Amino acid sequence: MKSFFCIILFYSSSFVVAQQSIDTNFFKNQEFEKVVLSKYTIKSKTLSIPPINQEKSIEEKDEKIKTYERTLTKREICKIFKRIRKAEKTHASDVNYDIKISFFNKNNAISQEIEISSFTQNIILKTENCKKTNNINPCLYLGSINKKFNRYIQKMLSK
Repeated sequence: MKSFFCIILFYSSSFVVAQQSIDTNFFKNQEFEKVVLSKYTIKSKTLSIPPINQEKSIEEKDEKIKTYERTLTKREICKIFKRIRKAEKTHASDVNYDIKISFFNKNNAISQEIEISSFTQNIILKTENCKKTNNINPCLYLGSINKKFNRYIQKMLSK
């Protein structure tokens, strides 16, 4: 019985892994109008006790409050792209990404985005306007950052 559940777990996890890009090469350092680093505080509604007179809905989502935002310099952007190439292919289960780096194009729309969890050091790289091929999203990467990259992000957040 135990082996049956292990087989189901490995089988289902193969679909999750197969839906992402296998490397970070799709994430390009193009000419961006601006790049914004944001930090969020996550107020978890799933862990808080609801008021007595209200029933808590299961559908409620965690609330993200932006606590920090600044535009990055070209040098900082180059360093980020250099360190992204060293991202590891491991990814822990986590839904609370509290750091976001948004890349804006000339139309002031987000063309690329990086989400980082400071708790698990997970990283998600996304590029807009990509076409899926055979159930694979070539413009989505799930991985983790190393300690050096994490220190660099924390240093930028302290400026």
